[in-house]
Amino acid sequence: TLGLDKTITQGYTVGVVLIGSTSVKKGSSAALAGLVPGDIILTINGTPIDSTHSLDELILSHVVGDTITLHVVSSKGEREVVVTLN
Repeated sequence: TLGLDKTITQGYTVGVVLIGSTSVKKGSSAALAGLVPGDIILTINGTPIDSTHSLDELILSHVVGDTITLHVVSSKGEREVVVTLN
């Protein structure tokens, strides 16, 4: 469970967990959008992050300046996060 609160992860079968300071670097698109280690990205623009669609694959299909919408779950609950890629 990567030390995550089971009440946050319960019921989710897809997603990628942002772990440690290297997952959200200072000044990165993720940091500027308010993502923090421990957040779980479930979808990018509605596409589930799973074994078929990796986080890297979906992000790399965009270019700098593109805006993507992430569906995220964390201790703050579920939310949509708009990220402008830098």
